[in-house]
Amino acid sequence: MSFADLTSQTLRGLLSLTEKREKLLEELKKLEDEILHAYSAEVPQSKPLKVKHGRRIPTRRGIVEAKTPGKKGKRETLKESILAALKTAGSEGMAVKDLSAKLGVKNKNVHVWFSSTGKAMKELKKVGTGRWALQA
Repeated sequence: MSFADLTSQTLRGLLSLTEKREKLLEELKKLEDEILHAYSAEVPQSKPLKVKHGRRIPTRRGIVEAKTPGKKGKRETLKESILAALKTAGSEGMAVKDLSAKLGVKNKNVHVWFSSTGKAMKELKKVGTGRWALQA
């Protein structure tokens, strides 16, 4: 359609359609505001924000709790517990089965710890099948 083909009737039709579009866009904006308001009312605002090293960490799921400095992870506490148990066991060492029972950890977790972290530690020595000891 060229500019020469436009008639006043076509322009009036376009004008009415444009006005309808603007009204619908206003209604849509109002609905979006209502949805946002309803959603924000459901989310409890009294929860403290999770902070990592003094800053908030946003993710797709919201704010996540992060380890604070000085707070030890599971691996660090497992390492300390295993080393303490082996220290008390002496030179004959301890079996993984006994270690896991004493520490309340699954056998598999202790085996994996020895095969990864423990293997790299020079003070640990394998003294038998499934038995580890601290070197003096």
